[in-house]
Amino acid sequence: MNAGEVGFQGKMARPREVLSTLRRVVARSPDGHFPWAAVVFAVFAAAYLPLARFGVDPHHDGIMLKPALVVADGGVIHRDVFSQYGPMATWVHALWLVLLGPTLWAIRTGTALMLAAAATILFVAWRRAFGHGVALVSVAIMLLLTPHFSPEILPLPWSSDVALLFVALLALALTTHWRPPFGPAWGSTVVGAITGAMLLTRLNLGIA
Repeated sequence: MNAGEVGFQGKMARPREVLSTLRRVVARSPDGHFPWAAVVFAVFAAAYLPLARFGVDPHHDGIMLKPALVVADGGVIHRDVFSQYGPMATWVHALWLVLLGPTLWAIRTGTALMLAAAATILFVAWRRAFGHGVALVSVAIMLLLTPHFSPEILPLPWSSDVALLFVALLALALTTHWRPPFGPAWGSTVVGAITGAMLLTRLNLGIA
């Protein structure tokens, strides 16, 4: 066997190794299906994270970053700093500042990751309720309708982005079959807690 044949066989073996790896991943997944949720998160993160560095809105970025900086430093909302939206959004942004550093980029990056997580959780909830095909089409539409792909619309860290994560968690809780030791009472408690968090994030959304 010459060197060319060895090289050809090596190239043919690589796709087989990839397919074998995919089969093992699918076999080990809880529902025996390809882990599309991980793919959804990766696609949304790849689309949103680069946008975190684009543009600055002195007004909106300022009113979101300032209270988060104060809270991250130990301050209290409406005692040490004004917060235009619900306190939950500021608390979440403050957490991103603690994790990633006291910069606007931190809450922008945190927002991108939360949007990717929300899309992934919604995909899982939609798949439970409507099936795999509908869930894939829905998240694809969600990605294509992203307004931040337009240079005129900046990827601002809105409180509604935090609220969307709670909406996704609510959809997941509502489509979960609660079984012992976590019976239906647990489901009602989780749904109530998430709804309360939504109220603290953006009042009008929580009421709706």
